[in-house]
Amino acid sequence: MIKVFKIQLLLLFLFVQNSNAQFINLQLTIEPELSASVVSDLNFGQLVVNSGERNIELGDPSMGIFSVTGFKNQRVYLDVQFPDALVHQNPAISNNIPISLNLAVNNTGVNDYKTSFPIQGDNVLVNLHEYASLESYRSSKGVWETMYIYVYGSLDIGSIPNGIYDGQIFLYVEYD
Repeated sequence: MIKVFKIQLLLLFLFVQNSNAQFINLQLTIEPELSASVVSDLNFGQLVVNSGERNIELGDPSMGIFSVTGFKNQRVYLDVQFPDALVHQNPAISNNIPISLNLAVNNTGVNDYKTSFPIQGDNVLVNLHEYASLESYRSSKGVWETMYIYVYGSLDIGSIPNGIYDGQIFLYVEYD
């Protein structure tokens, strides 16, 4: 649609130049309605074989954090896909590390886990930004707001080969 619009403007400018009329340049900046990014990775660090359970609690500096930015009155569906286990980087090693992960969301516009609330399930509908009152909504500046999604959990290290084990967490965001 934008390409067609630009072609139409170009033809209009050519026509205007042939008729010796005045014209105004038009420039548009199109921004996405929604964006997501990784603020920090979930990092269990270096662990020892047979060391048992390792927990990263909500608020731990090693927890993972996503940010989602969009229009302040937007509602979004969040779908997060977790691995069931971390796998060894060497494909010849079939051992893995079971992992259990949780999510919490803070939609006050501040990156603070203390005001977050837990979410569970697929395609959870969340307001991008919650205001404490109508007055706080009216006093907010701009049209963009950011919410934060915290990822934390535990894994259990048993008798496994040494090496690097990893996995990926996918965040899918769709606006309502």
